[in-house]
Amino acid sequence: MDETNSEIERESLHSASDRTLYSLVDESDRKIEGNLLRLKGRYILKTIAESHFTKILHNIIESKGWK
Repeated sequence: MDETNSEIERESLHSASDRTLYSLVDESDRKIEGNLLRLKGRYILKTIAESHFTKILHNIIESKGWK
């Protein structure tokens, strides 16, 4: 009877640690996903800013006749 109880306890401990591990992994995945989305957003903003700056600079060069 004691063997069965210790087996059940061991299984429940493993199950609890598995749930904790899965929870930590899920949280870590969400953080990584959030960081990737932020980086993607920054890249998009940087690309837009660079192309906008290039367009403005090109217009200035054309208007001054510096081609």
